[in-house]
Amino acid sequence: MTRNFNLLHVGIAIVPIALAALLMAWLTQDQLLGVKKLNPPDKGSRTIELPRPGDFPHGLLDEVQRKFVRPDGLVDFRGVGFDDRFREYVATLALVSPSSHPELFPSPEHGLVYWCNAYNALVFWGVFMHLPMSSVQDFEAGGAIEVRSGQGFFYALRFELGGEWINLYDLENTIIRGYGDARIHAAINCASKGCPTLANFAFLPGKMDAQFDAVMETMVAEKRNLEIDHEGKVVRASSIFDWFRSDFEGEGGLMAYWSRFASEEKAAELARARDEDYQIEFVPYDWGIIAVSMN
Repeated sequence: MTRNFNLLHVGIAIVPIALAALLMAWLTQDQLLGVKKLNPPDKGSRTIELPRPGDFPHGLLDEVQRKFVRPDGLVDFRGVGFDDRFREYVATLALVSPSSHPELFPSPEHGLVYWCNAYNALVFWGVFMHLPMSSVQDFEAGGAIEVRSGQGFFYALRFELGGEWINLYDLENTIIRGYGDARIHAAINCASKGCPTLANFAFLPGKMDAQFDAVMETMVAEKRNLEIDHEGKVVRASSIFDWFRSDFEGEGGLMAYWSRFASEEKAAELARARDEDYQIEFVPYDWGIIAVSMN
């Protein structure tokens, strides 16, 4: 009887495995993950032409961000999504990339500017196309397999860049982080309150280095991203510094990295924290949407 009971349990355990195998055989990978391809905006009567080498039209995005991104980083997503300049920019991203047309991007800086601006623009487009939403984690992929809870916006949504489809996760972790510049974590924004404050400008070749410094300086200056508590002997930092810790630690650790971009006063506080061996705590991430209005 015991032997039969055990065999019964084995059989019951095998059933869901067999069903899962059948499901995987019937469905494509895109169906399993609930992949949704988000087409670029309809360009209407406009003809999107190839830009000249080194002259990708980032100025279009720059104008849009200056108009629709407030100084505090909140965004009028509806204003962005309906703006003709923005729609032309996203349509041009779909046509051209450093991968599809490397001859149009004469330096690594041109490439990194493209990818960072593309990330921010595609986040705008993804949020706009799914309004109203209180968080990017509200997006439900609808696939048979959930890669990571609440992360469908970054995994399942696919956007077209240079004729190829990519998700935001791979764009950030495979392409953008591959440039080896940790400042990108202050430059790209996932439309969440836990992100560094979104700049109200686009990145531009020839200005990128100074712009990257500026956004990282802003990130380090904000108490919500970096706060030194001398009484408790603890440094509280954004979870971003934990998730991507390996990107920041190449030059003496987190304290040293923060000091590079801190004000003179805050750098002195960090020096004290380092000398007195303060603990580092990472604060919970706020996934709330950075929208001006949800109407």
